[in-house]
Amino acid sequence: ASIRRRASGTERRGDDARRTRGVRAGEPRRGVTRGRWVALALGLAALLLVGRGVAALVVEQRWYAAFGPGAEELWRTREIARWLLRGLAAAAAAGVLFANLAGVVASVEKVVFPRRLGDLEIAETVPGRRLLWGAGGLSLVLGVLLALPLDDWQSLVGLATGPLRELEPYTEHDLSFHVDWLPLEGTLYAWSLLVLLVAGALVLACYALTSGFRIERGRPRFTSHVRRHVTALGAALI
Repeated sequence: ASIRRRASGTERRGDDARRTRGVRAGEPRRGVTRGRWVALALGLAALLLVGRGVAALVVEQRWYAAFGPGAEELWRTREIARWLLRGLAAAAAAGVLFANLAGVVASVEKVVFPRRLGDLEIAETVPGRRLLWGAGGLSLVLGVLLALPLDDWQSLVGLATGPLRELEPYTEHDLSFHVDWLPLEGTLYAWSLLVLLVAGALVLACYALTSGFRIERGRPRFTSHVRRHVTALGAALI
């Protein structure tokens, strides 16, 4: 009888240990599964958008090719100039956004997220390197989105082909300066203002999540680091 009681007690302890391990191991596993489903959904959405864009390019290329080699060459020149302009703009915007977000990360001592492990709640500190990687990914995505509206490919092609060799009589500039350079300069100026405004809004939103920027008695309060950062952005806008 005593042997049976010991055996049953051992089995009970083994079942309790298995249940405890199941709770401890099961909770993170469910979190990982949810994270994987979200990542899979985002990946499928990005794949569908890329596929749609590629299909539109193929259809457009065939439509131009139906009008002859000259029309197809025009389409090819337009697409090369358009995506070159967007690529350079995306790189510039991503660099500006990452520089500002890196300044925000440098002012943050640590970021703590609560995690549940069974019935326990554990505070997990996010490493600074992971924050920088997140800032880089966000900057790249926003840079691409900000560059997509740029479509002034005619001015870029005109600048690449050289001057028109015809002077304007009042300013004595080549006509290509008025036809190609001034429209492109105006477009880039307006776009750079948009990038700086987005960077400023993003920086203020990130500082609002920390103690660097807060509102007390209806007045904004900044730390010295945030004040310098916001002043630099304001000077760039001016």
